[in-house]
Amino acid sequence: MYAFLTGALRPNLCQISLSAVGMQMADCPIDPSLPGLLKTTPTPNPMIVVITPTPIIRDKGAILLKTKKLSDLLTYRKSYSDQITLSQAASSANMQQLLNWAEQFTHSINYDVQQHGRDTVIVDFQGTITYGVVLSELTEDNISISSDQKDIIITLPPSKILQVDVDLEKSRILAHDQGFLAQPLLNIDVDALHVGELQILKQCTSDDLLAAAQQAQTVLSQILALSDFRNVTITSTQGACSTTLPQP
Repeated sequence: MYAFLTGALRPNLCQISLSAVGMQMADCPIDPSLPGLLKTTPTPNPMIVVITPTPIIRDKGAILLKTKKLSDLLTYRKSYSDQITLSQAASSANMQQLLNWAEQFTHSINYDVQQHGRDTVIVDFQGTITYGVVLSELTEDNISISSDQKDIIITLPPSKILQVDVDLEKSRILAHDQGFLAQPLLNIDVDALHVGELQILKQCTSDDLLAAAQQAQTVLSQILALSDFRNVTITSTQGACSTTLPQP
């Protein structure tokens, strides 16, 4: 009898307890239509996510390292061809004195007696002279980055002669005249290489050095334009010709 009454009156008791006490009895079914239940259900607070961009810090050392790897791109090459004369004196000092004495008697008839004491070779040679900017000479002082890390200025080292080459495979001997009193030339290729390099070195001009500086500026500007810098400024300097061959 108690169980019957309890089961039959259970819904009414649940509602009475909620109205009188303000609390739901244990084991009472939840009725979502009851207004009291809405008050006891917590409302979640919305989460606000603020994304803060990470500031980009430009490392001069990293930029310097990457820039130095572009050295091979910043070159300006010019071909050159000419003729050079290689000559070897008489075989001994005594022979040279003899030729000098004979020259006194042949001077009036315009005869070159000295030819008998010379070994002369005329070489038609071809070669190249390479100008450029050596990026390995860059330092962090040559790089300037704006305070907002978006603009960069690079000042390039002066352009200069990087390499002088004589192409012996394309060079050829045009004439070889060996006097009977002459000491023969033994290392024609070596001598032609050295004399040819010095001859090419003399062909250096300020216009070529200026062209090399401008080309380096253009190429590096195009490469760095692909980066995420807002503005890229490259400044170049025209170098000076040299009287000595560049060291490898």
